[in-house]
Amino acid sequence: MGSIKNTLNKYLWKASVRNYSNKVLWVVETTTKTKGFQAVAHKLKPGMKSPRNIDADGFKRVDGGAIEGHKEWWNIRDLFQAYIYSYGRSVKAIVLLYKKAVSLHEFGEKVYYDKSDNWGDKIIHIVDVKRNKDRKIESYFIEGKGWVTKNRAITLAINGDIDNVVIVEGKNGIYLRSRPDKKNNNNFSNMG
Repeated sequence: MGSIKNTLNKYLWKASVRNYSNKVLWVVETTTKTKGFQAVAHKLKPGMKSPRNIDADGFKRVDGGAIEGHKEWWNIRDLFQAYIYSYGRSVKAIVLLYKKAVSLHEFGEKVYYDKSDNWGDKIIHIVDVKRNKDRKIESYFIEGKGWVTKNRAITLAINGDIDNVVIVEGKNGIYLRSRPDKKNNNNFSNMG
């Protein structure tokens, strides 16, 4: 159990951004050092998330449009995950517990804008489950990986490789739950 908690702590101390919107975002971070710059902003395409080895400090839209009425940076703190969604023509940011609208210069006067289009990791979801005769989940179907055992899915989730899950520790051990949202068809209870 100790190694699972150590792995979780290693990744949970970093803030991250998951782009579920239809807009390209800038994600700013100070983890990567670039000569002469205080921070680096990377393009994060829709369907992508910031790499887990990066501590994301903030985000904004590449096209200059607003996120929740604010056109400059949104600042996020360590431990928090930002989920960016499109709702019609507007874009909303859901951050677990903390986000703050800040000025253009929040991350220093010199931000290097990395214009490459290949930054980030693909957002990966569990899309189906298989159950045993007692209706307990035995395996999960993961985008890009296929069917994996319950234990393998838990390991992937702990490592941050699956995005639509919550890791729960109960009296019978660790298990996965579908991340709460407004949809019902993606709940594990409705799959399989």
